[in-house]
Amino acid sequence: MSWLHGWAGLLLGWLLFAIFLTGTLTVFDKEIGWWMQPELRDTGLDQPKAARFAQDWLAREHGGAAVWSIDLPTERSPVLKVSTGEDRHAERLVLDPESGTVVPVRDSVGGNFFFRFHYSLHLPRTLGIWLVGLAALAMLVALDALYGGDRMAMQREASSGARAVAGGMDRGGRRSQDGEPVREAPPAELLPLEAFIAPAEALFGPGMVASLRVRHPGRTSARVEASPLLGSRIALTKGVAAIFEGVSGRLLQAPVETRPSALTQRVMAGLHFAQFGGYPMRWLYFLSSAVSCAMIASGLVLFVIRQRLKVAEANAGQGFLRLVETLNVGAVAGLMLGCVALLWAARLLPADLPGRAGWEARLFFAVWALAFVHAWRRPPVAAWREQLWAVVLLCMGLPLLGGFSALSVDRTRLLLELSVFLCGAVLGWVAWRVGRADAADRLSRPLEGAVRC
Repeated sequence: MSWLHGWAGLLLGWLLFAIFLTGTLTVFDKEIGWWMQPELRDTGLDQPKAARFAQDWLAREHGGAAVWSIDLPTERSPVLKVSTGEDRHAERLVLDPESGTVVPVRDSVGGNFFFRFHYSLHLPRTLGIWLVGLAALAMLVALDALYGGDRMAMQREASSGARAVAGGMDRGGRRSQDGEPVREAPPAELLPLEAFIAPAEALFGPGMVASLRVRHPGRTSARVEASPLLGSRIALTKGVAAIFEGVSGRLLQAPVETRPSALTQRVMAGLHFAQFGGYPMRWLYFLSSAVSCAMIASGLVLFVIRQRLKVAEANAGQGFLRLVETLNVGAVAGLMLGCVALLWAARLLPADLPGRAGWEARLFFAVWALAFVHAWRRPPVAAWREQLWAVVLLCMGLPLLGGFSALSVDRTRLLLELSVFLCGAVLGWVAWRVGRADAADRLSRPLEGAVRC
């Protein structure tokens, strides 16, 4: 059964490298997304002014909408975004407070591409999550025990604070909880949205409010939901909100204290998503994850070295070794090449290209697929060396690309380009060492033959 053990280890190794590499990049997903959309710029707008401007714009352009959603400027995303409707995945429009217009932003997969790949491999959601879960071999089974296997019950309780009043106070909606139609609430003036930021900060902490959602604006039933930044504490705050009356400003629902079981789940999720601790914690996670990527990649290479020795002794198994060497190069160097090629595609593709985000993703997978073809057509060490140098050139050339294609220069984009440049320098050292090792190996072969003679 050694063949099964070998293949299982290899498949898991390739899978885990992809999961760890994209997870490493996901640590800075918002910064990557910011770089991939150069139209975005920091206007220096503070949250109260942003809330006031968004309210005026939404009242003027979408006064009849049932829901207003406002993403306030934050440290990692210093722009004002708005949307209407219940769909939380709806496109956010970027507002320019100086001109009072919508900023046209190119369609891009952004840093969220790496996040989705990290947990689903861009496969159908359920299949991808199962594969990633099996590869990670990490599950919490105690909560199955507590809720009788009903995961949705656990999630409902974990976010009960934000949902507690949603049904009973929906007088501006279509139907009540029992399905009966309800009368529309009479008109009433909504308080300035900036007035809800301070009381929300009293609950979440100074500077920790990320977004506002207004239900039934312009009605007596108006409700304002203030949500915190995910990084306000170690326990993940996704789904948590404070709910206020929109007309009087009275607090209706503060985030409730969760049960220990739900808090455990939130802490585990928070530790994984690394939204707490600011940039020092993000860099710690990034470097730790990068070391893990190197560990997995080196393990795959060591397997090939051991297999090569076995093949030389048995004078058999060349086909299996060649296949593994090809897949190793494509799964490691080829994936890195695809990731940095995605950044280049984000700037080089025409900004008004229809379905632009889809083309970015297609180019990522096309480059990755070509890396496997290249690895099959070239000798293994040459394939490693050539693909690594290609990654180095794209990484170290990114600042030049950014300089030629940037609409504005800011600290976040410059630091990202510098970070990618340094990653390219490290990989350049690796490619150089691979070349030296290959040259030494070729030099030693004639000497070994002479000794045997």
